[in-house]
Amino acid sequence: MPIVYAVGFAFRSIGPLFCGALYYLIYMHFECYMFTISAILMKRVGTEFALIWTGIGLTLCYNICFNHLMAMLLKPGSPADLVKIENLRNEVKQR
Repeated sequence: MPIVYAVGFAFRSIGPLFCGALYYLIYMHFECYMFTISAILMKRVGTEFALIWTGIGLTLCYNICFNHLMAMLLKPGSPADLVKIENLRNEVKQR
């Protein structure tokens, strides 16, 4: 029986480990972009264009992290939520 608890704990700990690994991978890509690619961009295409692409990179990084975080924290589409949404829709419709 103790092996069942060990396997259960291992499977429950895989999720947070994958989340941490994803954020670490995003951090490594962000660091490489900011310190390596942006330095090359400034030399090749100029400061203004490099700043534009840096802004685009920051926006993408923020969007990926925010969407993933919200997908982890929120519980979308549960049956209780669907009942609440349907009741709210009916109330708004009858006004």
